[in-house]
Amino acid sequence: MRIIRVRHEGDFDGFGGRALVVQTDRGSFKTPLRTLTSSEFQYKAKLPFEPPLNNDLSEVVGLFDIKRWESFLNTNGSFDSRLRTIEFFSDKMAYTLRRFYPDIPSTVRLNDSALKQILELQRMSNLDFISMPNLPEDIKGFEKVSTDFSEEVLSDRREPLIYLDMGLDYPIFRERFLKLLELAEVGLVHSIGLIYRPIRNFILNYRLLWENRESEVFLQMSRVPREFT
Repeated sequence: MRIIRVRHEGDFDGFGGRALVVQTDRGSFKTPLRTLTSSEFQYKAKLPFEPPLNNDLSEVVGLFDIKRWESFLNTNGSFDSRLRTIEFFSDKMAYTLRRFYPDIPSTVRLNDSALKQILELQRMSNLDFISMPNLPEDIKGFEKVSTDFSEEVLSDRREPLIYLDMGLDYPIFRERFLKLLELAEVGLVHSIGLIYRPIRNFILNYRLLWENRESEVFLQMSRVPREFT
């Protein structure tokens, strides 16, 4: 799947948000919208009736703790198990545009090898978006890593989704967010993933989103569920 164009719909409210139309090679949808998570899908599948699943986007959530992360990096079996889980849910959610949210502990050091493995996990599946996890605050070279990751994903005719944690310190969040908007201007990024944190604790980060609401970039929010998938 490729995003062809992101455009605003309607006029801007002086103090409100925005609405977007996202045009893809598989059709169009409007935002804001609600994403169906794999945890929610599991819950609804156990109900004695079939609830409606009217969602344009779905998200396969992969929660890692330190032990699971180490296993993922160092054992073939864990990689295969994660891939089968993604394939299971993405097959069930084939009527939607599908993304993967890798929730990784903030203490993990994401080097090139780890990012490469996360990339391969997703490109071996039939996901529409290929996600790059949020990079820890002290990692250097964010722009280069994001550029290289996006170019690699685009070469597969998929959509890169670069995640930013809404809980990053404001100067770092601002620098990274504005860098991604620059990548959007040259066509490397059409969508930015955002990891939910309470607005009351990180108001400056949320204000920055509002201040740049005229940018034609699709913002996708992920909220960490309680269940592991």
